[in-house]
Amino acid sequence: MAPQMKKLFVLVLLLLAEPGPIAGCADRCSYESQFSFDMFCPCDGLGFSTVPQFLPADVTRLDLSRNAITTLDWTDFSRYPRVKSLNLESNHISTINSGAFHNLSSLTALHLADNRLTSIRADMFYGLHVLEFLDLDQNSIRDIEPGTFNNTPQLNTLKVAQNRVTTVPGAMFGLNMSVVQELDFQSNQIGAFPFEELAALNISTLDRLHLQYNRMTTLPFAAYDVLTLASLTFVNVERNPWQCDCRMLPFKQRMTGFYTVEYSITCAGPANLQGKGLLQDVSPEDLVCVTTTTSTASVVTVHPEPLSTTTRTPAPSPTGVRTSGTSQAQPGRTVGTGASHCVFPVQVFLTGFLPGVLVGALLASAVFLSIWCFYRRKSAESVPENSAMFSLQ
Repeated sequence: MAPQMKKLFVLVLLLLAEPGPIAGCADRCSYESQFSFDMFCPCDGLGFSTVPQFLPADVTRLDLSRNAITTLDWTDFSRYPRVKSLNLESNHISTINSGAFHNLSSLTALHLADNRLTSIRADMFYGLHVLEFLDLDQNSIRDIEPGTFNNTPQLNTLKVAQNRVTTVPGAMFGLNMSVVQELDFQSNQIGAFPFEELAALNISTLDRLHLQYNRMTTLPFAAYDVLTLASLTFVNVERNPWQCDCRMLPFKQRMTGFYTVEYSITCAGPANLQGKGLLQDVSPEDLVCVTTTTSTASVVTVHPEPLSTTTRTPAPSPTGVRTSGTSQAQPGRTVGTGASHCVFPVQVFLTGFLPGVLVGALLASAVFLSIWCFYRRKSAESVPENSAMFSLQ
C-alpha cells in the first residue's frame, strides 16, 4: 500500500508543479501543458504572417499551421531553442533562408507540408542534427540539392509526396540510409529511381517505400533486391507507366510470386501487353524490344571519300531485340521497299562497269578524232589541185 501512496503523492506534486498559463501565449494561443517539461502552444489558424516572438522561451511543441507565413529567417526561432516539434503546415512559405532552423538543436519533427517551396537546399536544415521526421508533402518542389540532408544524420522519415520531383540522385540527397525507415516519393514526376545505388547501401532499416504515381518505365535487376527487402512492411510501385520490353527481362527472371509487390506491376506498353500483369500474364519470351528501321530509297548519295571494295558486315542485333520493318540500307546498296526487291551492287558498278564505259568512250573518241584528222588532211591536199586548175583557165 505504501508504494502506491508514494506514486500518488509524486503525481500530485507534478500536477501542482505545472506552471500556469504564460500571459503572452494565453493572449493569442491557448497554452497547454501536461508536465512542466512539455510546453505546447497551439497557434494554428490565427493569421500570423511572421513567426510570433511573444511565446514562452521554453516552449517544446509549437503549432503554427494554417497561418500566412511566407518567409523563414535565421532569427525567427532564436527565442525558442527547446522546441522539439514544429508544425508549419498550410502556410504560404516559399523561402527558407540559410540557417533558419540553426538554433533548434533539439528539433526532432518538422512539418512543412502544403506550402509553396520549389527547391530544397542543404543550408536550409543546418543545425538539425537530431531531426528524425521531415514532411515536405504537397509543395511544388522540383529540385532537391545533392547533399541536402548531410546535416540531418538522424533523419529516418522523409516525405516528399505530391511534388514535381523529376530525378533522385544516386546519393539520395545525402541521407544516412542506415537509419532511414520511410521514404515517400509518391505522386511526383520521377522517371528513374536509383535502385542500383540504394541496393549497394545499408538499408536494413527501411520499412516503408512509396513510389506510386510516378513516371518510371522500367525496373532494373537490382530493383528486385530493394523491393523485396526483408525489413519492408509496405512498398508500392503502382501507377507507373511500366514498359514490358527487353529492359524488364532481368527483373522478370527474378520474380517468384512470393512478394505482394510482384503482383502490382502492370504493363502500360507495348500495346500487345497493355494492362497485363508482369508476373502472371507476361512470359520472358514476350519481353522484346521492337525497333523500326528506315530504309534508304533508290537514291544513292556518294560522298567524296576514297572508294573501298571491302564489304561491311552489319553488327548483329542485341540479344532480345527484334527488328521489324524494311531492311536497313548498307553502304553501297539501295534497298527497295517491296516484298521482293532488287539489290544493285553500286560498288561493282563503280569499280567495274563504269570504268569500262569510260574506256569505251575514250576509244570511240580516239577513233572519231582519227577519222576527222584523216578527212581534214585529205581536204587540205585537194585545195592546191583546185587552185592550179583555176590558174590554167
